[in-house]
Amino acid sequence: MWIDSIRCDDETFLFPATSFLGPMVDNKNEPLIESGPSPPAEEPTPEEPEDRSALIEAKKRRIEELEKSLGKAPCERSSSPRRDRDGDRDRDRDRYRDRDRDRDRDRDRRDRDYDRDRDYDRDRDYDRDRDYDRDRRYHSRRDRDYDRYDRRNNNRNRNNRRTYNQRSDREKMMQVDDPFAHLRQANANPKVDPVNFAKQVAQQQRNARQLVLQQQAVSAVQAAKKTQRELYIGNITPGTVTESMLRDLFRNTLVATYPEETQGGAIDPVTRVSCGEGHKYAFVELLLPEMATACIELSGKVQLGGSVLSLGRPVGYRAPEEAAAAAHAASNALAKFQAEVAIKELEDKEVTLEELEARVTPYLCIDGVVDKEALRGLKDDADGEDQGVDDPRKAFIKEVTDDVQEELERHGTVLWLSLVGDEASDAYFGKMLVHFLNDTDAEKARAAIDGRLFDGRNLVVARLSAKTYAEASGLV
Repeated sequence: MWIDSIRCDDETFLFPATSFLGPMVDNKNEPLIESGPSPPAEEPTPEEPEDRSALIEAKKRRIEELEKSLGKAPCERSSSPRRDRDGDRDRDRDRYRDRDRDRDRDRDRRDRDYDRDRDYDRDRDYDRDRDYDRDRRYHSRRDRDYDRYDRRNNNRNRNNRRTYNQRSDREKMMQVDDPFAHLRQANANPKVDPVNFAKQVAQQQRNARQLVLQQQAVSAVQAAKKTQRELYIGNITPGTVTESMLRDLFRNTLVATYPEETQGGAIDPVTRVSCGEGHKYAFVELLLPEMATACIELSGKVQLGGSVLSLGRPVGYRAPEEAAAAAHAASNALAKFQAEVAIKELEDKEVTLEELEARVTPYLCIDGVVDKEALRGLKDDADGEDQGVDDPRKAFIKEVTDDVQEELERHGTVLWLSLVGDEASDAYFGKMLVHFLNDTDAEKARAAIDGRLFDGRNLVVARLSAKTYAEASGLV
């Protein structure tokens, strides 16, 4: 291994490391190259040559003598520095190749160790699970055997006990005192007054019956109002007419026809528009029944989307008279039932007449809605004429009733109201009887309109009991 060189006159001389650094040793401090005995020190020459060539020759001879003393051949001169560089490059390439080979060998060894450990762990888990399943099957089978054995012994012991003792285990258990027996007896035989119990049952039945009648009355009123305000639109071109087009058509027409009811367009007269399957027909719900009646007259006169529309009443439509009669019948059924309940309570002396009259009920009596003398005059005029559709008395009563109903419906659901025009009932002649859905709505309406001016007269609103309302309406 050449570690140093001397360059003289453009020539390089290589010499081993041991020439100047001493013998090479390993980790145990033992020499790697056996060297001979160190040469004897040369005696210094008395005179140093001054010539340069002589000095170079002296150094060469010195190096040869050192090589000979180490048992080596004399060093050869390097022909050129390029050859030295090529040797170093080859030596580095060999060293890198050895290093990569060692690295690949170590990586392969690690991969083999990892695979071997993984296979070992998998086999160990498999063996553990297999042992666990085997033990579980074993214990389960053993438990079943124990249970079978216990049941067989229990049956045998039970038969033996019944042989010597005629009472079974259940009979013996029943002989034990029950600490909660008094509670069970108290619940099984409650001390209830049969009279009070019968009253409670009757009250529950009355409440249920009243709820059913109220729902029927509300359904009748809503159905009458809805069918009166609905229209059926037919002969629509599919895919051309939309719901927004129908809404705009009826809105513009009704706003121009009913400016007061719609407040110049502030109130939308069209409440709902729905097209049927395939957009071949549609249903339109308007604000007032009068609007629907007026729109029917436009059937066959309105063109939209390239086709002339046909307008009519929907299926299930009921005439105003029929709808009013149905709502009146439902209201009378509910009022009659409540009156019968009140009369029954009076007969049973559950309440007094003063307590009954002081109750808050859904019935009101409004005085001052009409001029009684004018109402009598209309009746006298109608006696000598044929009472038909154009009866002035009926038209007057309907006009007043509609005005009052419109005002009262702002405060709640009105099931029925009527103006008493029979002079036979002096106490209620010229007064209006109103039946609300519940007493809360009736109280709000009474507080709102009591004392207000109506056609120049002050209104006086009073509560009525169910019994009094039924008597004034001729239901009882």
